[in-house]
Amino acid sequence: MNQFFEFSGLGNKILILDLLKQDIEVNPELIHKLKSLRNFDQLLTIEPPNEPNLDLSTRIFNSDTSEAENCVNGARCLARYVIDNKILGKKEFKVSTISDIWSLGKIDRNNYFVCMEGPDFSKNKERLPLANDSGIHKLEFDNLPPLEVGFVNIGNPHCVNFTEDINSELLIKWGAQLQNSPYFPEGINLSIAKKIGKDSLSLRVYERGAGETEACGSAACASVALGYKLDLIGKNTDVSFNSGKLRVNFDEISNIITLQGGADFIGKFELDL
Repeated sequence: MNQFFEFSGLGNKILILDLLKQDIEVNPELIHKLKSLRNFDQLLTIEPPNEPNLDLSTRIFNSDTSEAENCVNGARCLARYVIDNKILGKKEFKVSTISDIWSLGKIDRNNYFVCMEGPDFSKNKERLPLANDSGIHKLEFDNLPPLEVGFVNIGNPHCVNFTEDINSELLIKWGAQLQNSPYFPEGINLSIAKKIGKDSLSLRVYERGAGETEACGSAACASVALGYKLDLIGKNTDVSFNSGKLRVNFDEISNIITLQGGADFIGKFELDL
């Protein structure tokens, strides 16, 4: 029997698959089988390091079977699993993804951090309309109102619309139409963000490969980086979702972004493959 571990990263439903202890091929058939048994947003593997200066490596799979470059809520869940199970015997360690290297660790009680390379404001934006003087792109749709967004890559691509209407039903419609669109043929993570104060945002996210989710750590990082660039918020900002908040720090000098927040263990289950 093969074991899977369920976590919640602020409502983001995460499965952890420890491939240090078991040999399982992650393929679409497995993900479809898991999806029929559990509601989850992302599956993260734990694997041996692929470089001598690293501790572990991971691959990230969305519930639609696509592979993702980043999952910051999942990273905190992975950190908790590794620390709770004393896999490395230390509370800070480095993990490689297909696009980045995470520095992970525990701060106190149920509070974990992810530190990673900061935003790239130009990568993957070549298909977007020219930005205005503020760096905002206007996306057009056939049957929906246009959408004004900032764009940034945080290991994975994100668009953020800063708005007063955080409850807009258009998020899901915009998000669905942007996937495989001429703007983003490989999909996009779309957020709508409301400024609450100089150091506070409220956020909703449509994740590529998963749809609207309860929370998204990389979207929180993207929103703070863009909000700071647009002079809307500070570089130390709380990002609130329905189920809680994350703290994001953007160091623009070193181009490092750090996120901290909780990671809740739900339970484990076994699957005969």
